[in-house]
Amino acid sequence: MENIWLDKLSDVVCRKGSEAIDWADFKEFTIENGSFLVREVKNEKAELFKVSETFKNGFPALKGCEFDALFEPEGFYEFLGKDDNFNRGSNFMLVIEHLETGYLAAYLIVTMLKKLRRGEHLVIAVHQKYQDKGLGKQILTASDDLFERSGVEMAFGWCAAFHKATQKILLDLDTPRAVIPGMYRIWSGADEYKRTVEVFFKNFSMVLRKCVLLN
Repeated sequence: MENIWLDKLSDVVCRKGSEAIDWADFKEFTIENGSFLVREVKNEKAELFKVSETFKNGFPALKGCEFDALFEPEGFYEFLGKDDNFNRGSNFMLVIEHLETGYLAAYLIVTMLKKLRRGEHLVIAVHQKYQDKGLGKQILTASDDLFERSGVEMAFGWCAAFHKATQKILLDLDTPRAVIPGMYRIWSGADEYKRTVEVFFKNFSMVLRKCVLLN
């Protein structure tokens, strides 16, 4: 029998080494003339409560799926770990803080399969008060850099074809590689749900920064 697992095309590049990668150190920085701080989420109940309220009020479609754990502060420990492992496991969370008021303006959870050297954008949310300021693009760019410095070779994300706000954030990102009908099951109110049309986009060596508008 032909050994298909060892055969490869002539133009496929192979790399030496199989060790797992890990999260690079994230150094916080300011944007918008020092008005906002991009940083890791803090393992503090008050902060996690603020984030959970934004997800609960601004992202109701998460209801009824694994991500609705983010509607409660304690749910973040399912995604981010506890104690010394907080924000050091497979998932990592970034926030953007408005320094003058202390409000948390934007949030992003990303994940990394360390042995496969692969990353994914999971959930992004921008507080209603701070939308249309380009913060979604800023936090995605910060996660792109984190992925690259961590050694991620390929990263990807899914963009809901009907979600105008997400499309606006990703307007400057690149062309998606596939459109998949019925990819996700999301809540649509009145104890009903629907399946979404999702756009898959990816890149090698760095996270793709472009997406297309789909209606």
